[in-house]
Amino acid sequence: MSATASLAAEPTFVIKGRMQTLTVLRLNSSDWQQLQAELEAHLAQAPQLLKGMPLVIDCGDVAEKMPGIADLLNRLRELGLSPIAVQNARTDVADQATKLGLAVLRENKESEKESESAVKAVESAAKAESQPSQAPEQGDIELAEPKTTPMTITRPVRSGQQIYARGGDLVVLATVSAGAEVIADGHVHIYGALNGRAIAGAAGDGDARIFCSNFNAELVAIAGRYKTSDASNDQYRDTAVQIALDGEQLVYKALN
Repeated sequence: MSATASLAAEPTFVIKGRMQTLTVLRLNSSDWQQLQAELEAHLAQAPQLLKGMPLVIDCGDVAEKMPGIADLLNRLRELGLSPIAVQNARTDVADQATKLGLAVLRENKESEKESESAVKAVESAAKAESQPSQAPEQGDIELAEPKTTPMTITRPVRSGQQIYARGGDLVVLATVSAGAEVIADGHVHIYGALNGRAIAGAAGDGDARIFCSNFNAELVAIAGRYKTSDASNDQYRDTAVQIALDGEQLVYKALN
C-alpha cells in the first residue's frame, strides 16, 4: 500500500506540450541519386549546423510515384541527417515508414512556413541573391511579418533546445548553452553567455543584429550569412559584442 501511494504521489513521467521548429525536406523528384548529390553540395555550405538535423520528409509531388522510402532513408542517414517523420505519403509508403521507426504526420501549412523561415538562415547561404529586393518565388520563404513584442526568455537555453521568436526580437536573460539554438526574425539579444548558435533576421531582415554580453558561439547568422566558430574572429571571444551584416559579410564590434 505504501509503495502504491508513493508511486501515485511521485509519477515517473510528465507529458508536456511543446512547439518545435523542424526542417521539412519536400521532394520534387524520386531520383534518389540526384537528390543525394544535390544534398551533399547543400550540406557542404554549413556541415556543422546541419549535422544530425531532425528532418521531416514531405513526399510532395512525387508521392504517387515513389518506389519506397527505405533507400532514401539510408542515403539521408549517410549524409548525417536524422529523418524522424514523413508526411503526404501514400498509404503503403507510410506503412513502410512506420515499420522503419518513423512517425507519419499530417501536413500543417503553418508549421511548414515557420520551419522554412527558421532554416532560411542556412538555405540562403548557398544562393546568389542578385536582386535582393525581388519578391520571393513560389515555394521560397515567406516575407517577414510586422514585428511584434519581443519574446523574453529568463531561463538558460539548454543543449538540444531551440527558441524561435517569429516576427520579432528575442531577448535571452540567461546563458545559451553549447548545442542550443536561438532564432529570431528580428534582433537577438543575449545577456548571458552565448555558447550555442544565434540566428537573427531569419526571415531575411538584413538590418537585424546579434547583441551578446559574452561571445563564445558555435555559429552566428544574419539573413542567411553565417560564420561558424572556426571562422569567427578569436579576438572577440569571451567579450561583449554586436554582430551586424555589412553587404555579404558579418562584422563584429565590441560593446563598451
